[in-house]
Amino acid sequence: MFYRDMLVQKVMRINSLDGLNRDILDVSAQELSDIQALAALFTREKLVYHIKLLEEAYIAMNKSDIKRVTAEITLMRMALNKTDSSLEGLEARLAELELKVANGVTVTLPPSQEASLPVKKEAKPTEMKVSEKPRGSAVTATTKESDSKKLSEWVDILDDYSAKNPSRSPFLQNSSAVFDAADKKIEIHVADAFSKMMLDNAQAGAALIQIAAKYGIVAQSAEFVVAPKPPMAKDPMQDLI
Repeated sequence: MFYRDMLVQKVMRINSLDGLNRDILDVSAQELSDIQALAALFTREKLVYHIKLLEEAYIAMNKSDIKRVTAEITLMRMALNKTDSSLEGLEARLAELELKVANGVTVTLPPSQEASLPVKKEAKPTEMKVSEKPRGSAVTATTKESDSKKLSEWVDILDDYSAKNPSRSPFLQNSSAVFDAADKKIEIHVADAFSKMMLDNAQAGAALIQIAAKYGIVAQSAEFVVAPKPPMAKDPMQDLI
């Protein structure tokens, strides 16, 4: 609720509690002063990002028997958002950079090391003889692509995993998985680098392989990768700031 009040203050810039302002912010004059001071420390994007993390933590804690772990991890993500590559996390970091630039803060980049690297000469393309048939590689690539498929059983696999590992299930929220039949590998797309790190450290891949076998998916390895993010659309609320 307090984050909501800070976000309202950030957007509407309420200076008094007269009229309709009292219906929007049901606080005392001293509380309004505190909200104004604290809201000034955050960008609007950072507040939205923190609210999203708190909502996810609330849902996860209702399903988890280890609520303290979920709460501690959420606080770490709120404090160390540099490890979060989600859309909200990136928007929060970008807004902070824009604010620093607007305030005259300059960023000094380290000298590029590209000049010291040896220049590689591009190899000339080898002329192909008429007798050669390059179609084999194309067929192989097509076959390789067809061997990979999105796991339709992923929701059921996640349910089984969450029941046995409730403290790790928040890191698999909004995830998806692809199974490569040729390599017998499950590629799991997670939301951000922090989730990938926590799942790698917990050796969650081995547990997911065992659960997948119950659904007829025979895999020998599992890999967590950060899912690519869609391009950011223009925020219609930006004109209100």
